[in-house]
Amino acid sequence: MTADHIREVYGRASPVTFRGLSVVEDGMTLASSGYYIENAHVVLVCMVAPEGRALLAARRHWRMVILLAREMLKLASALGLPMRAWADPAVYGSANLLRHLGFTHLGRDIWERA
Repeated sequence: MTADHIREVYGRASPVTFRGLSVVEDGMTLASSGYYIENAHVVLVCMVAPEGRALLAARRHWRMVILLAREMLKLASALGLPMRAWADPAVYGSANLLRHLGFTHLGRDIWERA
């Protein structure tokens, strides 16, 4: 993952330094996933570009997003810290993905995995 992938998906430079992976198809970044550490928690991030959201809404490429999130989860788990994530209600299926990955809903849009 490069800073250009983040800008393409997120719309701006990342506010924090994090380790991550991106899915690129036909030169277009569809999704990026990564993690950063904040207040003794690993914060897991999975961002989907607008073009990627359209594909997900059409139920295409869900496997790609799940594999990307699982790979980042495996890397972040090696740190041995509790994990947090935010489910964006504007992203179709984000809460279900976190539930699928073993996260528990804490309230509002915040999820945690011990």
